[in-house]
Amino acid sequence: MSLRQRLGVGRGNWHRIYYLLALFDVLTVAGGLFLTHRLTDIFSDAVAVNQAWTRRLDAYSTLGTLASDVNAPGNDVFDTVAVDIEERRLAQALDSFNRATDAARREAENSLNGPARSLILSDLDAIAAENDWMVAEARRIFEYFPAGQPALAGRRMATMDRRYAELNAGLAKLRRDAIATASAALDQQEQAAEALSAYEIVIAIAILLMVAAATTYGHTISRRIKADATEREGLIAGLQQSEQRFTYAARATNDALWDWDLPTNAVWWNEGFRTVFGHANAVPTLEFWISLIHPEDGERVGASIHAFLETTSEVWTGEYRFKRADGSYAWVLDRGSRSATARDTPRT
Repeated sequence: MSLRQRLGVGRGNWHRIYYLLALFDVLTVAGGLFLTHRLTDIFSDAVAVNQAWTRRLDAYSTLGTLASDVNAPGNDVFDTVAVDIEERRLAQALDSFNRATDAARREAENSLNGPARSLILSDLDAIAAENDWMVAEARRIFEYFPAGQPALAGRRMATMDRRYAELNAGLAKLRRDAIATASAALDQQEQAAEALSAYEIVIAIAILLMVAAATTYGHTISRRIKADATEREGLIAGLQQSEQRFTYAARATNDALWDWDLPTNAVWWNEGFRTVFGHANAVPTLEFWISLIHPEDGERVGASIHAFLETTSEVWTGEYRFKRADGSYAWVLDRGSRSATARDTPRT
């Protein structure tokens, strides 16, 4: 039996082949549109995931800053005169921290479900508990100074700082879990996009030029997803640097914290620097920091830092006078550690 007989084609009924080809074309175009729609959905989902975990990480960074504000009053009390002032600072900082914690908890409840939500809520509860312990220790410090018991107050300060370190460790875990979850979701979406791209090529061959435009658009979406993955890697690298800074904060015993990136000479410091020294509007630069060191101490400190950078030692300590915003000088015990990867020297 010939092909014409199999298809039932004879004179005057070649339209049957036309209908078959038309049906094939319609199905192929529908398949191309479906793939394009799926690629668009994958890209949209990737953007949504990226935005969601970026907001979550920003919230955790804010909690870290507010926790530092809660820790500050207990460390800043050195006489009975300052107790009332620091108690008010503590109350304000605690209120801000509690509001931020509640907001993070609501965000997790509304945007997550299953084990992920339970894990984040459990970690937030643990962080809130550590903060409550830290506040309790600060209030005992405020009681011991008027009672003339500075030694007991000093021991409570050490306990309070340990609670602060535990709180920062909990925040670091939240950030690591958020990065890992987002990375896994984006990897799955990227793999799905690559699998769909293979079918997209098959459809492009089947319908020739009819789906050339759809194929081009599909590849454009694929490139955009890959570009998003590249951007994600850059964001993760930046967050890892932020992770290091919070690790340094966990080691700190007071609130003034700064970081010097040796390759770029960029300087970063936290709000505690402005609180302690009063330079509220100062732009963080290495030159500005050096200019605040007492002229009699500058050469000695510079030589000590250069000597430290020439060695393999991981810890540097220096004591010098540092200029406040009101022109007076404060004696500073500067302790630093060097990152093994970034080769930077954060100090507190």
